[in-house]
Amino acid sequence: MKEKETEYKKMKRKFVPEKISWESFSDLEKLYKSLQDRDINSRESLEKLICDLNEIKKVFYEKRNRAYINMTSHTNNKKMQAEYIHFITKIEPKAKEYIFKIHEKILKNNKKYPLISSKYNIYIRHLKNHFKLFRKKNIELEKQEEKLANEYSKIMGNMMFSFRGENYTTQQIYKFLEERDRDLRKEAYNVFWKESKKEINKIYNVFQKQIKIRNKIAKNADFKNYRDYKFEELERFYYTPRDCFLFHENIRKNILPFVNKIMERRKKALRINHLKPWDLHVDIYGKEPLHPFSDAEELLSKTIEIFKRVHPELGKKVTLMKKKRMLDLESREGKAPGGYMTNLSEIQLPFIFMNAVGTHRDALTLLHESGHAFHSFSYSKQPLEEYHDAPSEICEVASMSMELITMDYWDIFYNKKEDLLRAKIRQLESIITLFPWISIIDLFQHWLYTEESSNRSSLINKWKSLIDAFHSYIDYKGSNFSYSYTWIRQLHLFEVPFYYIEYAFAQLGAIQLWVNYKKNPQITINQYMDGLSLGGSRPLPELYKAIGIKFDFSEKMLKKLLNEVNKELESFLKELNEIKNANN
Repeated sequence: MKEKETEYKKMKRKFVPEKISWESFSDLEKLYKSLQDRDINSRESLEKLICDLNEIKKVFYEKRNRAYINMTSHTNNKKMQAEYIHFITKIEPKAKEYIFKIHEKILKNNKKYPLISSKYNIYIRHLKNHFKLFRKKNIELEKQEEKLANEYSKIMGNMMFSFRGENYTTQQIYKFLEERDRDLRKEAYNVFWKESKKEINKIYNVFQKQIKIRNKIAKNADFKNYRDYKFEELERFYYTPRDCFLFHENIRKNILPFVNKIMERRKKALRINHLKPWDLHVDIYGKEPLHPFSDAEELLSKTIEIFKRVHPELGKKVTLMKKKRMLDLESREGKAPGGYMTNLSEIQLPFIFMNAVGTHRDALTLLHESGHAFHSFSYSKQPLEEYHDAPSEICEVASMSMELITMDYWDIFYNKKEDLLRAKIRQLESIITLFPWISIIDLFQHWLYTEESSNRSSLINKWKSLIDAFHSYIDYKGSNFSYSYTWIRQLHLFEVPFYYIEYAFAQLGAIQLWVNYKKNPQITINQYMDGLSLGGSRPLPELYKAIGIKFDFSEKMLKKLLNEVNKELESFLKELNEIKNANN
């Protein structure tokens, strides 16, 4: 590992004034215009232009990300909502126009004064792709699309559920699905969907407007459909839609049999003939739900201790985030659902947002988002802001691998061996069962944006057909509404379209890293941190190679890694049964 200690150092501005007004675009416009008008007469002057533009981007993205953090943390705060809307409607669209013109200037002058350093290779490729896709008339459409995503966050974040005399957030009501009492689980599930039904027209209308806007964006950019446009925008240079379809077929052939085996074991243990949607999270051995922590403070302290065991440097990084108040962990009214890590470029620190309510899933979420944070710490030394935006396929390896590598230290969460084994079994089963869900979401999006007709009826029918194909083990009889609309809980559909297949590819990478870690922990973690420091500065296959794994989602690799997971799972199941038999 190259880093010897965790450093925190705010970027020193050299081009952007320390005081800049965000009330209007005026101050920013002066900076952009000065770059646009600057004379370029040498390679050195071209690099200086890139450097100064890069500084503006760091200041700009930090301001934007802070506004997003405030907006998602307080969906019921009108001032914070207004500030975010102001930024994405009054500041960002104008900035995009100038950035395009400056990118054009960089590309033009790169022909005269070629940037010979290899550090610019991916950067120039990115600029060329941006230049290819940019259309001025799409700026307004992108603004509308983002406002609709914000509307979705507000709807979901402000929903509250009255259950047995108390009010709960989405995360809090779903916690009851882990309770042993089946009637209670069913009641909580139905309360959630009864309340959601009141908002479904709003949510559906938001989604339909987004689909129309996205299709228009693609058409404006001369693409046949939004799917193809998005593949280009996401810079998916190493796989195609056809590769995705083949991968989903491999999931159907090779993973669904394992999933069905897991679900049959669940039905047998619960002594039920049909698995209902409220039967998927309860412990199958009749035990109380796993309680790894009591509050957000305990969750954080235990997570820090776990990462100290993996490597002291990782523990220091999360400790620094705690000290600098870079974490918002607990669930509360008026907070948007989900979890994320975002990067504050200027102060060079990551920020983690999530909704903890005391479940094992919450513990995993913080471990996962911490992996993103480690990535952020590592690539913060990359000079170009574009390289802080690494491909999502490697970003999710950084996070998903932490869910697996930390398993050896989950005794910090669970002091009983039986609970520890239950947690590990749940983790490995969730890896296997996640793949079909990824197929559902990805195939749904391919259909949404390549079919001419996606009215409400056809959308629901398509969704149901995908559920039937990949989740046939769930019996939705009597729950037709949730059967038709479970997609509304997948925020990626609303906020980051087509960002989902990456989780599957990254999971395969994370399993490879975990296998390496079991063989040689120290070398693997050092390679992990050193490799992540590349950010997005290399082609995707090279980024995988840098951390000791392969970007490979072939059927052969899928089978190999599935067997690794299943072997470990069977070992944990055997050990747990031995404990149960001994206790009996």
